[in-house]
Amino acid sequence: MNKINSILIAVLIYVFIQGTALWISSGGYGIEAGVIEKIDKGEIKAMTENPEDPYSSIYLFIMILLATGLLLLLLKYGLDRIIKIMIVSGFMVGLYFTFSNIFNQVIGLTVAMLLTILYALKRNSILVMDFVLLFVIPGIGSILGASLSVIPALIFIIVLSVYDIIAVFGTKHMVKLANLANESESNIPLMFAIPSEDRYLALGTGDMALPVVFTVALLRNYPMEYSLVTAAGGLIGLVAIVVYILNRKGLALPALPPITVGLLSGFIASILIF
Repeated sequence: MNKINSILIAVLIYVFIQGTALWISSGGYGIEAGVIEKIDKGEIKAMTENPEDPYSSIYLFIMILLATGLLLLLLKYGLDRIIKIMIVSGFMVGLYFTFSNIFNQVIGLTVAMLLTILYALKRNSILVMDFVLLFVIPGIGSILGASLSVIPALIFIIVLSVYDIIAVFGTKHMVKLANLANESESNIPLMFAIPSEDRYLALGTGDMALPVVFTVALLRNYPMEYSLVTAAGGLIGLVAIVVYILNRKGLALPALPPITVGLLSGFIASILIF
């Protein structure tokens, strides 16, 4: 697959995830109540106690650190079965959140189970892995985003962008995590795999989920237009880093920082436009 097609696939993945997350979060066409409204009404439990509290972002960041540390330990000691259980559980939760907010709880649970079974049966298929992740991330991202308001979400993505840089260039534990996952006998799905010529371009699930957190959080304080322009800025950042990586081989770079720069640029542009 040539580089242009690889870039287009990355763009389509980003646009699909953003579009789905914003649709179910705002209560768009065909949806009775969005995720934000359901959280405010208490129909869905938020991931934080107070969406307005800046410390909520720090709490979520600590949870991510703990989860990353646990995953590193499990991979290091070859405890793949436990990792499988964690991943399948995470898939179920994300798929359920996505489809239950598009349809209803019964259909959401049914589709989540079917897609999880599909992944379990075809976990060696990159196409199946990418397809399932397309529906996992909007659910998880929308719940996290709807649990934060703008300022905590802003702090959250900036802190994680700095962490991403440190984890790749400083401690390098994120590179180690990716290598351990690739070496695992269980084919641990930690990222999207996009074919490009004689290799695969890897995009972390966090690189797709965290922009969703910010654009969904904006819906608490701003109209949809702001989220759309902000998401477009993030897309520019994504394309920039993908193009850069595709023109170099054997290069591990954090994708979140340029995406975050794009998101912040888009957010500022939306304030100036509207």
